[in-house]
Amino acid sequence: MLYYVYIYANPLKNNQPFYIGKGHNSRAYSHLRPSEQARAATDNPHKFHTINLIRQSGNKPTICFAWSGEDEQRAFWVERFLIALYGRSRDGGILCNLTEGGEGSVGVSPWNKGQHHSAETKKKIGDANRGRKQSDELKARLSLIRRGVKHAPCSDERKRKIGDANRGKKHKTYNRVRPYIGTPKAAQHWQVEFPDGHTELIVNLKEFSKDRNLNCGHLGTRGHTKGYKAKKLPKYSHDSI
Repeated sequence: MLYYVYIYANPLKNNQPFYIGKGHNSRAYSHLRPSEQARAATDNPHKFHTINLIRQSGNKPTICFAWSGEDEQRAFWVERFLIALYGRSRDGGILCNLTEGGEGSVGVSPWNKGQHHSAETKKKIGDANRGRKQSDELKARLSLIRRGVKHAPCSDERKRKIGDANRGKKHKTYNRVRPYIGTPKAAQHWQVEFPDGHTELIVNLKEFSKDRNLNCGHLGTRGHTKGYKAKKLPKYSHDSI
């Protein structure tokens, strides 16, 4: 598994960093989700209000990737180093971070550990989701997320059926939901903003453009085409720091 250290910068303050974190998969973008923002309003109001002010001005936080690699302990070290470099606001610095970094999932319990839904809440959730059909886009996302998850051993008959169903199919070389899985060292990453406003991290811009019938030259050189906007991110390898 590949990990990375990301930086949230404030475009209203000349892209001054205001939050630093460590993660993998799509963790860097989770702070912009409504559910995460709702929790941050209580747990980290400084970060919550900073992101809200940026959005109210019609902008979006700038997300930069400072390091990526397979060594999780190295990722923790880089996170701690950058937080110490810029300093937390509570210590006279400029960051919204509550901790000094490096803890990750080690020795830290999930925020909702021990909480249970009541029978009434479970019924409401069930009624709200019953009969709902998943879109093709969501199915594709779930498929990518579950890729690599170990299941019970398949029988020979099931293996044969899976092989027959997939034989001859061409597999895409880009990965939208888990951008760092299987990427080469110092690969070129692109931050792509979709027409609906959400952003995703792309590794293979050519295949991404081909899949959506976009002009890769316009997207990569001009930075926009057909409502899509692309931003080239710096190349970072395992030995960047």
